[in-house]
Amino acid sequence: MTARLHFSTATNETVELFRLIRRARQEIGDNAIQTYIISMTMQVSNVLEVLLFARDAGLFGELDISPLFETIDDLLAAPTIMAALFENESYRKHLAARGNRQQIMIGYSDSNKDGGYLRA
Repeated sequence: MTARLHFSTATNETVELFRLIRRARQEIGDNAIQTYIISMTMQVSNVLEVLLFARDAGLFGELDISPLFETIDDLLAAPTIMAALFENESYRKHLAARGNRQQIMIGYSDSNKDGGYLRA
């Protein structure tokens, strides 16, 4: 007997979003959606969660996963977060499928509010 998993509304919406991305790519083409941006990336798990959702939707290696670091603390943590991701075997496989390229986004509006113009 297979166990049925019950997810929160937010999780179900995220699952459906990734299925919609897959459907868009099937119906429109691979150029329809190429990048998934993770706003307010604060830790490694934020990125690995997206990797899991993408894999579940049949999109493993099909999307660039781009963490967006926005606050001063997150900008300071970004090198450590990225180093941990680059050491993660599943994430390395994802990067290999994407030509070993990584896009990272830096947000200055929140860091400007957080730490001031010069610090941002």
